[in-house]
Amino acid sequence: MDNGKDKTFWFFAYEGRRLISPSNQNWRVPTEAMLNGDFRELVDSQGRQYTIYDPWSTNMNTWARQPFVNN
Repeated sequence: MDNGKDKTFWFFAYEGRRLISPSNQNWRVPTEAMLNGDFRELVDSQGRQYTIYDPWSTNMNTWARQPFVNN
């Protein structure tokens, strides 16, 4: 008599995702100078230098921040 015990049960599930449309991603990797704190090479497409601000210097009344030294 078979009561359903001592039977092997297998289950398999697969859920996949395919991205059909091609896309490109651009990543900026810091240079050795940037890792040492020199951000003079960080410029926009028109050659203007970015200003890097210290987030811990935010004034709570005006929300103004101080730029890092050697910006």
